[in-house]
Amino acid sequence: MSTYTDRTEVLFFTTPHCSTCKAVMPVANAVAVRFGSAVRFTEVDSTTDPVTPSAHRVRGVPTFIAIHQGSEVARAVGTRTPQQLTELFEAAVSGSRLRGQLSRTDRSLRLGVAAVFATAAVVTATPALWGFAGAAFLFALWDLAAAFSTEPVRMHFDD
Repeated sequence: MSTYTDRTEVLFFTTPHCSTCKAVMPVANAVAVRFGSAVRFTEVDSTTDPVTPSAHRVRGVPTFIAIHQGSEVARAVGTRTPQQLTELFEAAVSGSRLRGQLSRTDRSLRLGVAAVFATAAVVTATPALWGFAGAAFLFALWDLAAAFSTEPVRMHFDD
């Protein structure tokens, strides 16, 4: 099994009892077919092969890892839309690193934390709490701006 080979590939870590994995599998297969031989798509059963997930630091399933010339360029955990999976496969082909985006739940939690800190700052008149509220709010807005950008947000690194 692959552990960062020189190939262009997308690894899909799953388990037999994972209903989310089963739901996303047809979408992943459809995207993989569009990329043909340009990207090797490999399903890794984490229950029968515990070594490979450990080598790739996989902590949950489903996990997708895009590898370009032996380096991880993108990682996605959980359900993904066809567009998101296409971007993951494109990252494997191009070597461009994808910037992860927060889920709606995570973004809502960050905004909620910001609101709690802001409320506590008003009630207690503590300037430090305003700093925490502002930081949480900015982190949520940063990802929100990226989510509504017209181009996929990519971070490029010189290796």
